[in-house]
Amino acid sequence: MKVLLIFIPLVLAFSAWSQEPSSGDSSAACITYWKQGQTHIYTILHEKRNPQPNMPDTVFHFSYEATVSVLDASDSDYTVKWIFHIPPGSNAGPLDTLPFFEGMQIIYRISNEGAFLGLLNWEEVRDHYSEIMKFPKENFDTREKVESALIREVQLYHLPFGYKFTTTKVSSPTQLSNPFGGSPLPAIQSYQVTAYDPLLFTLVIEQNIDTAKLSSTMGARLKKITDVRERQIKKEQLTSLELSDYSEYRVIRYTGWIRHLYYKRAAVGGGITQSDAYTIDMKN
Repeated sequence: MKVLLIFIPLVLAFSAWSQEPSSGDSSAACITYWKQGQTHIYTILHEKRNPQPNMPDTVFHFSYEATVSVLDASDSDYTVKWIFHIPPGSNAGPLDTLPFFEGMQIIYRISNEGAFLGLLNWEEVRDHYSEIMKFPKENFDTREKVESALIREVQLYHLPFGYKFTTTKVSSPTQLSNPFGGSPLPAIQSYQVTAYDPLLFTLVIEQNIDTAKLSSTMGARLKKITDVRERQIKKEQLTSLELSDYSEYRVIRYTGWIRHLYYKRAAVGGGITQSDAYTIDMKN
């Protein structure tokens, strides 16, 4: 049976913990050493591949910029603002779908180590998307819903902050959002510093479905579905599903600013492959 996968908003799961390096191991902490008034410009490329049955496989490209500024800095937290901008001549998408990003602001708080704490202007962000994308505001009636779905770039950027990583690969259980709805899927997460020098380190984070655990819990997941055909469809969907996240960060150690970020989510089911990727690079 052909299964059409539908990408839903990212649910970023991250359960890393600080780990003491073993003998001969190198460690790096992802921590912000930012100062009030600092500003950097980032280029952002969003690539989305969402093939439909019996249709040409097309990859959509959206490119834009974000000016990231530290509005306030204290011993306990920071207030940060992103302003999106479409540069002249930029490829804003095949249907010119991104001009609404021009001037859009995201204002939020992070901890003194850089971990995301909360979106401050969530209603403004919600209203902006609602006006352009034509969805009811009631669909995003809380700050948490807006944070989980509408500020993907910010959530990706701050995902590793506040943790220490080593050159030894560490794995732990986690969960990934279910593209078919329902409870999250069991997954295995790993993280490792793959390149290390005094000025810069490269961190790789991967998340993949735990197929063994998913198989062992399949019966419990399907038990509540009373319709036989629906239960069989759901079983085939879950059995054939492959879902993975790959993130790579290059972090400037002495400032805590990210120089390069690459993220890709890939989903395979019923012979169809979908992907959603972001590339974020420091411009200045």
